[in-house]
Amino acid sequence: MRATVSILILAAGSSSRMGKIKQLLPWQESTLLEHTIKIAKLSKACDVIVVLGSNARLIKDTIKATEVVFLENTKWKGGLGTSISCGTDYLLN
Repeated sequence: MRATVSILILAAGSSSRMGKIKQLLPWQESTLLEHTIKIAKLSKACDVIVVLGSNARLIKDTIKATEVVFLENTKWKGGLGTSISCGTDYLLN
């Protein structure tokens, strides 16, 4: 039996200490999040899932990525564990 591997990119935080939306900060020729997605898609993983929370609509509307699943963690203020739960719930269903 062959294992199926998915990558969860956890990007739901508000970047409150940064003072700017960290996911959208410029990095090389795109943004931090777009770069992370690009690297994940280069792997042998079957799926790339991005969990968003704070600023989800703005981030999703800004990111230029295909063949990626965007999830919105409505409980993102509860911390990292809620994003992990959001992503694993999606994968298990």
